Amino acid sequence: KWEIGRASGVGAAPRWCPAAPEAVAAMLHAACGNGIETMLFSGDRGSIQIHTGAIRTKRPREPWQTVMDTGCNTHLRRDHTAEFRAVDNPTKGGGTVLIEAFDGEGKVTLQCCAAPKEGRDHRPDWVAMVDG
Repeated sequence: KWEIGRASGVGAAPRWCPAAPEAVAAMLHAACGNGIETMLFSGDRGSIQIHTGAIRTKRPREPWQTVMDTGCNTHLRRDHTAEFRAVDNPTKGGGTVLIEAFDGEGKVTLQCCAAPKEGRDHRPDWVAMVDG
């Protein structure tokens, strides 16, 4: 509709916070340690994988950051992550903080947010983890 890429659109959002590409490992580590149920989206134009639930097992193996849970094996090349952002994402359920990783061409390689709970998307525990 607006004819701009996701990375440019996110950069124009009212509130967003850029982070170093290494932050993806820190985010997965924090999510793994606190048991917050997440929605983890990964893929490309031809396919997508969506995992809903707590992240329990993550294994860094350079250059990969992996989630190795029952029902979810996601592998992210950290050296291909050029940008990592936390974005306030408005939703019908009250909004959420969305974590996004972008490659060098501005394409989304990973998105992660708290799984909705009791019909609400806003999760103070998730926001505290992202802000931490």
